[in-house]
Amino acid sequence: MSSLPILQKDVLGGVFIAAAAFDFKEDDRRLIEWYRKQVRDAGVNVLLNTEFKPENKAGYDEVIVATGAKEKKLSIPGFDQPNVRYAVDVLMNQNIQDQNVVIVGAGLTGCELAYDLARKNKKVTLVEACPTILNVEGLAAPNYNCLMDLMEYYKVDILKNSHVVKYEDGKAYIETVTYNEPNIRGRAICQNLPGIHRTVQPVEADTVIVSVGYAPDQELYETVKGDHVHLIGDAALPANLLRSIWSAYILCLNI
Repeated sequence: MSSLPILQKDVLGGVFIAAAAFDFKEDDRRLIEWYRKQVRDAGVNVLLNTEFKPENKAGYDEVIVATGAKEKKLSIPGFDQPNVRYAVDVLMNQNIQDQNVVIVGAGLTGCELAYDLARKNKKVTLVEACPTILNVEGLAAPNYNCLMDLMEYYKVDILKNSHVVKYEDGKAYIETVTYNEPNIRGRAICQNLPGIHRTVQPVEADTVIVSVGYAPDQELYETVKGDHVHLIGDAALPANLLRSIWSAYILCLNI
């Protein structure tokens, strides 16, 4: 059975290239190179810088759509400024020179960015809308614990139950919500309960980095879907690398 990968970009790897850009992700970069070598050794005909159009579908017995995902954008006052950037751009360019950095979104990428910049002597504030951070399915406990320890060691300021309401004059205005948090026995932990309390604080932010996840890119799939057309990887549901590899493996076993 022959296969023909078609990519609009000029290199194999997709968003995993950005995810592996940290200097502590050498193993990930080696994995990308391994897959590229396997593709070459298998004699796969790869078309780079090529757009797959709906009319091309008729020329193939099976079509697998693995178009990945797009970064989610935020419409917040002030986020149209050039020093408000998105995670993939920062990862690919590695060019943050400013001292004060606010990162919006404390998933795996946001936390890794926070650690990486803090160890480079940046003052980092990490903003997360949920009451906990690193809510990543399949994340190994040792990785979670290590990353938490590293952020604590490098003094990353973590604001949970928080979101940026505006960015103005070099400051991110961050609203934090506090709740009645019980102790381990489900009882009050202070004399006077705060209820639901909202406070807004300005935080110095020479650069704001947005890392709030990805949305599946299913535009091509919607134009070609039908019998013998398969949707896999982040294009089906953004997840971790293991799920993307496994879903492709299982699909190919059944074709």
